[in-house]
Amino acid sequence: MKTVAITLAAFVASVNIAYSQDYKAISDFSQSICGDIPSGQYSKTSISGKVEVNAGLLAKILSGSANVSGGQVKEMYNGIPFDKLPSNIPTVSMCKIELMKIIDIRKKVKFVACERPEFGQIGWRRTENYSDSSGRLGGGHDQPWWCNQVAASFISSRSIGPQNTWETVTSHEESDKDWKGKVTYKYHCTIKVSWEPSYNRREDPICGTYEQ
Repeated sequence: MKTVAITLAAFVASVNIAYSQDYKAISDFSQSICGDIPSGQYSKTSISGKVEVNAGLLAKILSGSANVSGGQVKEMYNGIPFDKLPSNIPTVSMCKIELMKIIDIRKKVKFVACERPEFGQIGWRRTENYSDSSGRLGGGHDQPWWCNQVAASFISSRSIGPQNTWETVTSHEESDKDWKGKVTYKYHCTIKVSWEPSYNRREDPICGTYEQ
């Protein structure tokens, strides 16, 4: 017991000070994992299996967030170097110490923050109003038709991709009758076009990882 106590004290002293606030949480987690394994059955397989069952709790501890996605849980679990565990682990105390060591290694890996469509759209990066008027036209047309023509022309001229939206800001028409009684119309429309969507930004495995 004395040897174990000295080893544990040495390990505690070597833990990076940046992780001191959540050291107890990692310690308690490791104790619960090792304490749930029958005596004499401590192995890389048994420890990794117990951690996998409780990976969600560990992910919350390592991320410092109560909201952890399934992808984050999987990424964190897969990043734990279980291969670094000793081949011979005779006691629950040693199991706890060794598990804490490899968890501490994993904690130094952080998720990169990025914007992704999967995180939900929050708006558009580019928005512009555009106005245009038609020439004199005969019957069979209306203001919505002309606004559609204006939008299609603007989107095409700017080579805007399929991820866009537009709406009518204002529209009106003028009519004129010539001496023969023929009526022609002139349409005016101002549209608002938005494109290049912006998405929520968050830290996630699909964005990549980096070592802190």
